[in-house]
Amino acid sequence: MDAFEKVIGYERQKSIIKKIGYCLNHVEELKAFGVKPPHGLLLYGRPGVGKTLMAECLIESVKRPTFRCYHATKGHKFLEELKNLFDAAKEGAPSLIFLDDMDKYSDGFFPDDEDTQEFSVLQSLINECKDLDVFVLATANRIEKLPRSLYRNGRFDEKLAIESPTGMDAVKITEHYVSRYSTLDPEYDKGGFCDLVHGCSCADIETVINNAAVYAVCDERKVIQDDDLFRSALSNLYEISESSKPEEKVTIAYHEAGHAVLSELLYPHSIAAVSIMGDGKTFSGKTIQIEGRTSGNVRDAENEIMVALGGTLGVEIGLGEDDLGGCADIANAHDSIERLLLATGKYGLSQTGRNATNARQHQNEIIGEAVIHRLSEKARLLLVKNIGFLRAVAEELLAKEYLVSTDLRRIAATYKAA
Repeated sequence: MDAFEKVIGYERQKSIIKKIGYCLNHVEELKAFGVKPPHGLLLYGRPGVGKTLMAECLIESVKRPTFRCYHATKGHKFLEELKNLFDAAKEGAPSLIFLDDMDKYSDGFFPDDEDTQEFSVLQSLINECKDLDVFVLATANRIEKLPRSLYRNGRFDEKLAIESPTGMDAVKITEHYVSRYSTLDPEYDKGGFCDLVHGCSCADIETVINNAAVYAVCDERKVIQDDDLFRSALSNLYEISESSKPEEKVTIAYHEAGHAVLSELLYPHSIAAVSIMGDGKTFSGKTIQIEGRTSGNVRDAENEIMVALGGTLGVEIGLGEDDLGGCADIANAHDSIERLLLATGKYGLSQTGRNATNARQHQNEIIGEAVIHRLSEKARLLLVKNIGFLRAVAEELLAKEYLVSTDLRRIAATYKAA
């Protein structure tokens, strides 16, 4: 059995790691061609994406002794353990050293500080193995915490980013964890659920599905329903679980419907979920966008500003009332201008830094206000033309408390047909 069959998706990354494993198992053949065998591999990415699992698969596929290092101790004792580990690996060559969570070996916060004792010693130890058949395999959650000199070519020949699964990888991983539960409704909303967990780590997806099963058991049901999956995802991934106050629900529904409708009109299938529930603390209602749906050009920046203004406009157009939550929308719109439009020089705007004059900053603020006013009127006209869509989304939110991507597509199709 191929050790990498345990890893769902990640075909490109697995292909690279498998080639490294093949080379480590055929060192003499490489040397016959005058080729140096690979010296090190660093897998990096956020927690829960499967770095350690992939590392274990490589270890399983490589026929050589493995020496593992875990940062269980600190200070001189850890450095002594690290040195002993490398000494044992050199004596046992050909061998493999596995440094898990290497970014946690030092408590320093300055990645360019190469004098950090732990990293400085580690670099020296790796250098000592340079001409020996000792392969160094490492994982890190935050590569930016590592000094560049540590993972340069010669120490780690391959640096491989392991990112959160998206697209078909996310679908495959979701189906893998779903297949463990025979009690899941076979007609569950796969599309809506995959959009909701898009970009989440493997560990996140597994937790969401497991907690959905807990919901079903606690309700004394034998079938895991869509609602279990969606509420589990909203709660575990976005901390959305508390119902809004009854007197605020209508306003919140039109506010979130404004965001969602504008986003779907400008970029169809861009919303993963929209909810009038909150975290019970800092917000009530949330619209969750699917990452990576825009290309990052000036038009996208303007559209993002329009979507940011959509909540306030949704309440004004749908209910004929002022939205007291509009301050946050305006702040988000200004943030989009600073992040997305200043760098392009669009509308005469320029970056404001330490060297910018007060007059330049003031001019940017005036232009920014004019841009927001123009895009606000453009967004208002778009919502007025699609007020039926806006009302339909708000009404279903009031009835159900949340909608997922498939709900929005269904409502949009019905609205267009009408």
